[in-house]
Amino acid sequence: RKEHHQVADMTVHVDPEDDLSDDESVGELPDRQTITSALADIDVNPTRLHIHYLTQRVSLELIYDSPPANLNELKTALEEWSKKQPWLANSTIVVVG
Repeated sequence: RKEHHQVADMTVHVDPEDDLSDDESVGELPDRQTITSALADIDVNPTRLHIHYLTQRVSLELIYDSPPANLNELKTALEEWSKKQPWLANSTIVVVG
């Protein structure tokens, strides 16, 4: 901390997945740009988006700083979209404010 005073917080992630595995059961996983763009296409625009890649699947955390006015519509749109994504393990909406 003394050497890097500008760092306020840090997360250390230990990846339990074997990156050398040949399991390609769901194909190539989408990158952040692809996921963000697809969510924007269905009017889902979180304040922050956490993407977790694990075991050839993706988990999404859509974080909002305050409750969206259209929260019910947002949930419905996300549920319908999620059904069409074979790579998606789950998605969670989190409201922190």
